[in-house]
Amino acid sequence: MKHNSIPILFGITGHRDLRPNDISYLKQAVRKILKKYQDQYPNTEIILISALAEGADMLTAEVARDLGITLKVVIPYEESEYLKSFESKDAIKQYKSLSNYADGDPVFPPSYSKKTIDNKELCYQILGEYLADTSNILIALYDGIETGKLGGTSAIIRYARKGKRDNIFDPLDGDSVFIINTPRISNTKIKKPFVESREFLGVMDDKQFHAMLNKIDQANHSLKVEIATAEGHSLLEKMQKYFDDKANQSQTRYKKHMVVILLLTGLGIFFLELMHNLTGVFTGAGHFIIGYALGIGIAFIVYWFLMRKGQLQDDFVFSRAFGEAIRIQNAWNDAGLKQSVSKYYLANQANKFAWIRTALKNLYFINNKAYKTKEDWIEGQINYLNNTLPEREKKHKFYKKLEDILLFSGIASLLVMFLIYVCTDVFHVLPHLHYPLNWHFLVLVSGFLLLLAGFIKKYVSIHGIEEDVYNFRIMKPNFEKAQALLNERPSDKKLHMQIIFDLGKKALEENSKWVELHDARRVKPEVE
Repeated sequence: MKHNSIPILFGITGHRDLRPNDISYLKQAVRKILKKYQDQYPNTEIILISALAEGADMLTAEVARDLGITLKVVIPYEESEYLKSFESKDAIKQYKSLSNYADGDPVFPPSYSKKTIDNKELCYQILGEYLADTSNILIALYDGIETGKLGGTSAIIRYARKGKRDNIFDPLDGDSVFIINTPRISNTKIKKPFVESREFLGVMDDKQFHAMLNKIDQANHSLKVEIATAEGHSLLEKMQKYFDDKANQSQTRYKKHMVVILLLTGLGIFFLELMHNLTGVFTGAGHFIIGYALGIGIAFIVYWFLMRKGQLQDDFVFSRAFGEAIRIQNAWNDAGLKQSVSKYYLANQANKFAWIRTALKNLYFINNKAYKTKEDWIEGQINYLNNTLPEREKKHKFYKKLEDILLFSGIASLLVMFLIYVCTDVFHVLPHLHYPLNWHFLVLVSGFLLLLAGFIKKYVSIHGIEEDVYNFRIMKPNFEKAQALLNERPSDKKLHMQIIFDLGKKALEENSKWVELHDARRVKPEVE
């Protein structure tokens, strides 16, 4: 199957010894869950990951097949050995039927090793942990009894609740589990069978969880045209191109709107100052208030309708973040690394970025093939930094110099104005003129120059130009060092994996800082 969207991943865990009379009720409960997500996110592919064991696994897979949901099969150990655990020929037949429906052949968890095959319980535990880690929503047909058995349903639910983190203080994202109270042949004493309960395993609640999935669905809706017209390229490459183009378009529009807001605001204040300073000099000065009202009014309209909700800023930040992460994921894929960038990217950021981490994790599940080599990534980044760093440095110096010129010119105008005031009104060295034009003109000029200096400072701050220069200076030597190491030992695969992994983590760390910076600094209706 050719995947053309960022999917939502479901996993299934549950008991094998379901009571025959309960099957129809359980199917209804599972169908309700899957159908809800299928209807709520029409642009998003739903994937069920299952081991196709007897009982809960097969039941859920059958419902998924009836709904046209994609099925991925992950088994605990060799299929020929696995089928020996099935109790009947009908179960084996059903397994093969569902396996034929599934997308691709059955696979093992990444951490599977033939060394563990003698310990079946450990194999099931490894499988269950993989399902819990991979799925966004884990469906559990569970009787609520904690057995303490390795690899059992209770062990997998316990693992899902606890989560797997490199640092126990890191917050979990918004994965969740649906538990359906399920009687079984070995335990029929359940007070409220078939009642489902929802648990959110991370920092999100129901509203935040669905907002996250809605972001993914919106991204998939936007991606449809790009995916359809970009034949001959891998999914990751299409997505990278789409997000890069969207980031550039959003940034261009964002800059244009921002400049318009600042210019209109400055123009309005200029007319206000002009009115104040020329009142009494000629009778029509009061009409300059119209220029002030128009400048501020139009600036407010532009801000309110085009900038207030921050959609352009979100599109720019999110798209750039996604594009950079896909580049690094591709390099890891080419190096043979079995890692998703989602584990290291935007790790401690707000919930608003959780959809990016979730989307990247889900993309890795369906597509971990490289479309360019790791060497292409490094060379491309070096070329980008070589071209961009001098341009950023030049721009930073220009704006800094312009800000200083405006600032000192404004201060100089104020000092001259103060000197005129002292000479005329305090010491009477110069003749006093009623409403002296030179004095009022300097008031206007100094205020406007200082205002422009503040605008320049705000522009540089919002766009993070100084921070970009600093980050580029840090990252450029890292990529150059990586390129040199790869060229020195071209056949050392293990070294290459270590280089690309470490360089990728470093780049993800810097990109996370960039995302945080540009998300925090937005256009606001304020004047420095």
